[in-house]
Amino acid sequence: MLTVYYGTNRAPNRVRKPTDFLGRLNPESPRELRFGKAFVENDGRDDTESKMTIEVAREFLNPNRPGGRVLGSETMFREIRHRLADKSENLDGVLLYIHGFDYSFKEAVGRVAYLHHVYGLNYVPLLFSWPSEGEKTLWRSYFRDRDKARESGTALARGVLKLRDMIRGLNAEERCDVPIHLMVHSMGGYALRQAVQGMRSESGSTLDRLFHEIILAAPDEDDDTFEHDYKLRPLIQLGRRITVYHCRTDRALQISDYTKGTPDRLGSDGPKAGTLLPNRIEVVDCSLAARDDDDISDHQYYRTSEAVRADIRAVLGGQSGDTIEKRKFVPQSGSFRIER
Repeated sequence: MLTVYYGTNRAPNRVRKPTDFLGRLNPESPRELRFGKAFVENDGRDDTESKMTIEVAREFLNPNRPGGRVLGSETMFREIRHRLADKSENLDGVLLYIHGFDYSFKEAVGRVAYLHHVYGLNYVPLLFSWPSEGEKTLWRSYFRDRDKARESGTALARGVLKLRDMIRGLNAEERCDVPIHLMVHSMGGYALRQAVQGMRSESGSTLDRLFHEIILAAPDEDDDTFEHDYKLRPLIQLGRRITVYHCRTDRALQISDYTKGTPDRLGSDGPKAGTLLPNRIEVVDCSLAARDDDDISDHQYYRTSEAVRADIRAVLGGQSGDTIEKRKFVPQSGSFRIER
């Protein structure tokens, strides 16, 4: 049984003791967050078949109660902090995952559990789930999901800042031993852009380096996103390394191109800046490796292609990019290509 921790700005299916969260924004405010954990049967099946129990972290918002006010985020992060400090668990750190377009809440939880299994990870899995609809109505849902990803930026920023506060609560020895990684898929990259801007509004233009590795897998973002402060250029401050995985045959992003009339997507052809990118941004072309899996969209290769999974495992392990097996450096683009 795997414990997946979560934060979400989705509307709960019921006010007291929710058992699920819906595909719409929290009615109190788009920035309103609920925290908790899910217990998932982690037997290697993909998310749609996962069995799980959802729990919401207890919180007491009345400051006059005995013991004072207790926030759900404090309850959850306190438990994570204790687990990280418990040497008997021998955990490798924390992996925060932000999902993409067309996920229900339970599908997103199941996807985290599935990734945890197929990557063979020993991290505390942490999910931020924005209110994607998960209704499988591609054309109608795409625009609604994009709007909600944009509106979720402040909530995600608040969640990341709470994670920062949890890290600051660790003592110096614990903090050095606990890497925190971030993995973002598809439209989650657009939500991340909004979060970065929300963090700048809260904390100023200088952001703390919270993450060891930041992985952008098939990001549904503009190809010039690293060139502008109002997009994702400030992300470089948040991580020691950013790795962008893209695929030229990604059909899901081709649909994104068509629907928005913006043909240049980061997850299709990689960053526009190419060789001018900062050294801490590594670009990996998965076009050849993606064709080895059974995903006809070429959009899920980060989980279905063993070659890409192996590459991501090496990145999370801190391996230098030029030593990762099956990578070939392409001087013309200043990027890597995963060979078959």
